Amino acid sequence: MKKFKKLLAFTLAETLIVMGIIGVVAALTIPNLNQSTGEKEKVARVKKMYATLEDALGRVEAVYGPISEWKDSELKASTLENRMLDFMKTTKDCGYSITSDCFNTSVYALYGTTFNPGDAYASSLSDPTGLAAAFVNADGSSIAITSKDNTAFMFLVDVDGPKKGETKVGKDVFQFYLKNESNAVLTPAGRGGYTSNVTDCVTGDASNCTGWVVDHDNMDYLKCDTVKDNAPTCH
Repeated sequence: MKKFKKLLAFTLAETLIVMGIIGVVAALTIPNLNQSTGEKEKVARVKKMYATLEDALGRVEAVYGPISEWKDSELKASTLENRMLDFMKTTKDCGYSITSDCFNTSVYALYGTTFNPGDAYASSLSDPTGLAAAFVNADGSSIAITSKDNTAFMFLVDVDGPKKGETKVGKDVFQFYLKNESNAVLTPAGRGGYTSNVTDCVTGDASNCTGWVVDHDNMDYLKCDTVKDNAPTCH
């Protein structure tokens, strides 16, 4: 009489258990992978925009002379924007104001409510005047330029553009400064004073985290926890 070998196989219950475990692991890991990929993409876009603005400003000064030598009447966001647009690829120019077509006028702090990047800058965001100018870059990002008493320019860059994202400083909105002084260079906000300590860069409204992103190639400050008085605890 022939002997039949006993075949070993997984039961239906065992198969379902394994599939359930795989599903749980996927649910735990895939969101983190997606978040990491999204952050890396934003880091790349911030660094690219930094290089783009630097290049445009260098070309502007090559044609019009150093910004520190411009007349007072030229030290306006509208004038700087006008001259920069000759050297940048843009899809929309909102002229000498900040409107929702080019930049979301409701900007928020990462750990707080509304973003206040300084009295003169904030007023130009909430009440667009000659102090402000905005445009949309060819890559979809939006740029707002504001000026402060002829002493400095601030660039707010929304890497997601005016119609997407959360419009949060340190998450998809990043800040650069250009001082009106000899040999001034475009500087990511926070570079120098805050880039050595991730906790410092997020204290308050996280407006000083651009320097961290550019110098460290990450957005690790997003892992910080918010505690009382917006003072973060970073791990």
